[in-house]
Amino acid sequence: MPDQENQKNYELAYRYHQSLVACERITQQDLLDHQRSVAATFLEHVERHAPFHRKRLAPIKDADGTYCFDRWHEVRIMTKQDLICHHDSIRCPVVPADHGHITFAQSSATTGSPVRIAKTQLTDLATACAAYRHAENHGVDWSRDLAYIRALATQPPTFEPPDPDGRLRGPPWLAADDRGKKHWLQIHHHPQYQLDWLTRREPIYLNTLPSNALRLAQEVDKQGSTPPKIEAIYSVGETVDSDIRVQCREHLGCEIIDVFATSECGSIATQCPVSGGYHILSELAIVEVIGDDGTACDYGQPGRLVVTPLFNLAMPLIRYRLDDYVSLSPPCPCGRPSPLIGTIHGRRDGLFAFSNGTTGRLNISTTEMSRYLGGCRWQLVQTGENTAELRYMQTPRQDTVDTAGAIDFVRLHTGKDIHVTCCEVAALGPSSAGKYSFVYRELEHSIT
Repeated sequence: MPDQENQKNYELAYRYHQSLVACERITQQDLLDHQRSVAATFLEHVERHAPFHRKRLAPIKDADGTYCFDRWHEVRIMTKQDLICHHDSIRCPVVPADHGHITFAQSSATTGSPVRIAKTQLTDLATACAAYRHAENHGVDWSRDLAYIRALATQPPTFEPPDPDGRLRGPPWLAADDRGKKHWLQIHHHPQYQLDWLTRREPIYLNTLPSNALRLAQEVDKQGSTPPKIEAIYSVGETVDSDIRVQCREHLGCEIIDVFATSECGSIATQCPVSGGYHILSELAIVEVIGDDGTACDYGQPGRLVVTPLFNLAMPLIRYRLDDYVSLSPPCPCGRPSPLIGTIHGRRDGLFAFSNGTTGRLNISTTEMSRYLGGCRWQLVQTGENTAELRYMQTPRQDTVDTAGAIDFVRLHTGKDIHVTCCEVAALGPSSAGKYSFVYRELEHSIT
């Protein structure tokens, strides 16, 4: 049985989860009012305990001490460089007792240097409750087991921990018999090893990176084997292209349920089961999409994400600019009041810079590419304004590679003005965090 402290946390989680469910039935104005009420309490704490933010908040502070959110855009943008250089003055030495203990997380350093983030127990609780709501909207069965195939710092213990809630998935207020178990596996194992491991635990839900889900789908296709029974795939950490969704549906027989999140800001938006767009978690954060000129983007206009998480009083980030580009869409037909991200374009270094001055995401079909490169691992790297290099890694079992055909295929996506070359490399694999991008731009490496 959980101890008294755990029981108190479970009850708090249940109440917050219920409030999140209720927020899906309120109006857009009520949701905005709720967000601003939470934000006001957050900013009062920040002003008292985080010196870095005091002057930054001055433009929205009225004479009576209240905050004018209509002037929110006047608060200076915060960058990753700010977080690295002013870490100590951003960190709050004091947090309210009801926010729990402080833990630390570190970004995966996909772009630039990693950053270390302090966060509170309440931050994790709010994120978890949003995840429960998201899963329930997709009809998830909590009694099924959940497999994590991710990059693990160390191998998890082979024994079951004494606290049963440490190995069970789903809302902690549910009875233990109604909750499936958790399983862990390193993402760097060969895809066939992963598939065999999943088969021994089926039926099961899977939490992994989209690029790894694609590897599993391609392995099933290559071997002509029967896939494990995967109920659905929870994906985070990378952009989910339509090609990945199609191949998982065709070869693994399941759908992807996606969450848009970052190490610094936590969960930002969750995929809608009705429209397929991503509902911004306005209850947890103030999320903006801005253009290069700093103004808010219209529907359909790609812009950069700027996020203010509202529950992390240990290391507050205010108008923190991410390296991710998205486009907003009109209100969702599902009726939920939260703003909708229609398209996630991805990180700047995953966008292709075209010769006409625009940038965009290349959704290159891996199935089509296999006609030219077979089962080779490949990556298209933009090396200059008008040059790109298609790199591929051979395997001993690989058939003949049609490099000329591959180049012609790539140029259908990049345009004829881009000079594309093709070369074989000795190694081409995922990062230590398990992430992998099929399109990468080497033009920019600065921290912004």
